Amino acid sequence: QLMFKQVLLLMLTCGFLNAGYAAEPVQPRLSKVDSGRHFGIVTGDIIEQRFHIVTDRDTALSQSSLPTPGAINYWLDLVNVDYRQVNQGKHREHLVTIRYQTFYAPLDVRRLTIPPQELMFLYQDRVIPVSLPTWDFYMSPIKEIAPRAVGASATETAFMQPDIIPHTIDTRDKSTITWLSVLLVTCLTLFGLNNGIFGISYSPFANARRRIKKLARDNNPQTILSAYREVHLAFNRYAGQALFSHQIGDFLNNHPEFMRLGNAIDEFYKKSEKILFAEQTDAQQQQIDYLQHFCKLLAKAEHLAKKSR
Repeated sequence: QLMFKQVLLLMLTCGFLNAGYAAEPVQPRLSKVDSGRHFGIVTGDIIEQRFHIVTDRDTALSQSSLPTPGAINYWLDLVNVDYRQVNQGKHREHLVTIRYQTFYAPLDVRRLTIPPQELMFLYQDRVIPVSLPTWDFYMSPIKEIAPRAVGASATETAFMQPDIIPHTIDTRDKSTITWLSVLLVTCLTLFGLNNGIFGISYSPFANARRRIKKLARDNNPQTILSAYREVHLAFNRYAGQALFSHQIGDFLNNHPEFMRLGNAIDEFYKKSEKILFAEQTDAQQQQIDYLQHFCKLLAKAEHLAKKSR
C-alpha cells in the first residue's frame, strides 16, 4: 500500500510537470537578419534591415513596440517600419523591415553603429522581450580631405565637379510610331467631333436636339415655343438663310439627303404654324418627344450624307 501511494504521487507529479511544460510557449527566436552590404555607404543612402523572428502561433507581436519613424541621432533617421506575419504549421514567422537614412558626412572611411531595438511579444498574460542587435557599417567620403585646387582663387568651389554633359536621345526608330500615334489621335478626334461624342457637334440638328432636351427641364409655358424656334434655327443654319414653308421644295432639291424626310418636314412646318397661332392640342411632353425624334432623324440623314461624300 505504501508503494502504491508512492507510485500514485510520482504519476501526479509527472502530470503536473507535463501540463506546465505544455503551457510554456516557444521562446521567440531571431532566425535571420539581413542588413545588406556594410561598406561603401555614402551620405543620404537608405539602409534596410530585415528581421525574421519565429514564435509559436499563440504568440503575437505588440505592434506598439515597433520603433517609430524619426531622428535616432544627429546623423541617422528612422524612415519607416514594415511588419507582416506568416503562419507556418505550428509556428508563426514575424517579418520586420526597418529603413534608416544616414546623413553623416565623413572625411575618411568611418565605422558607425546602428543602435539596437527591442520588440515585445505577448503570450497570454506574459510579455517576452526580443532584442534586435546592433549593426556596424562603414561609410565612405564623397569628397577629398584636401581639394586639388587649394591655393587657387576659388577654393570654395574646389570640391565641385563639372556638370554631366547631357546626351541626346536617338528617336529615329520611334518616329514612325510617333507619327502613326499622332495620326490616330487626329482621326479619333475628328470622328468624335463629327459624331458629337465630346459634347460638341457641327450638326445643327444634333445641337438643336441637345438644346431641346435642356429646355424640357425648365417646364415653363415658353418651352414649346423655344423648342420649335431651335429647330427653325437649325434649318436656317443648314440652308444658309431663313427657310420658310414655301421654300421647302428648293431646300430638298439643294439637299437631297433630306428628300425621304420631305413629308416629315412639311408636317413640322404645319405644326409650327399651329403653335404660333396657339392652336396646338398636344401635351407639352408629346411635343418635346416629337421634336427630339424629328431632330434625330434629320441629324442621322445629315450624318449619312457626310459619310457617302
